[in-house]
Amino acid sequence: AFVPVTEEILAEVVLASSQASVTFSSLDTLAAGYQHLQIRAVSRNDRNVAYTLGDVFLRVNGATSGYYSHFLRGNGSTVTSVGYSTFGMVAYTNPSDPAPANIFAGAVIDILDPFSSSKNTTMRSLAGVHTGGTGTGDDNITELYSGLYNATTAVSSLQLVADNGNLLAGSRFTLIGLR
Repeated sequence: AFVPVTEEILAEVVLASSQASVTFSSLDTLAAGYQHLQIRAVSRNDRNVAYTLGDVFLRVNGATSGYYSHFLRGNGSTVTSVGYSTFGMVAYTNPSDPAPANIFAGAVIDILDPFSSSKNTTMRSLAGVHTGGTGTGDDNITELYSGLYNATTAVSSLQLVADNGNLLAGSRFTLIGLR
């Protein structure tokens, strides 16, 4: 029989000013009793390179190594895929300044079995972004990311880090617990 997932908002951060990262900590206490975690993000960055995208990385327990990621990105006419290791799992991309001020990226990031100490932490993300109408083929992008943090330690903190810039005021990050 189908048993629907029970979800609950555990924490939410809405940026009042620009900052390089957002951290959800004390997850062993805050999210006790949940099987999976999810982050819902709506954000943009201040990377001042006309109409380019800025990655947002997800770090586990503050670690800056041990990540493996790959993505599939499409813009309606071209599909790109890449695999790599970085200082965090790439979770999604943000539109950058000077894209119009009302354009934010949206992402749903799943962190699967984050409290298990017998397997690596796996993550996946579905995201979409619009850069502001440059006509370069990067205007409307849908992204699917997946990756792992190559350690069997339980997750106690999750940090979203902007690559080459800051996350802008008005960006919103919601941590959800899934039973």
